[in-house]
Amino acid sequence: MGQSGSFREILRTCARHPIYDCLERSHGIEREEIPAKLELFHEALIPSTGAGGNLVERLMAKDLYGQLGIVFSLHQEWALVDYVSHALKSAMIAPIHNSSLK
Repeated sequence: MGQSGSFREILRTCARHPIYDCLERSHGIEREEIPAKLELFHEALIPSTGAGGNLVERLMAKDLYGQLGIVFSLHQEWALVDYVSHALKSAMIAPIHNSSLK
């Protein structure tokens, strides 16, 4: 496991629960609601965590892209909502593109 993998694992285990707790207490967003409330999650995360919120969102996006088999590219101006939108579009296009190659 590389250095970035180790950092992601530390973030997942150490920071995940305090972030979820803060979002639930301060903004009424429960963990299970995050996928349906991405914009609200973003608006709550950044002020609650400062610059760390951008890192958290990028790590979440990178994990999502990996699960979908999509190559992750960093976009400084993108928030999690943008990455998810791009991933959904890419995932919809990929099966159509792959089936046309056969």
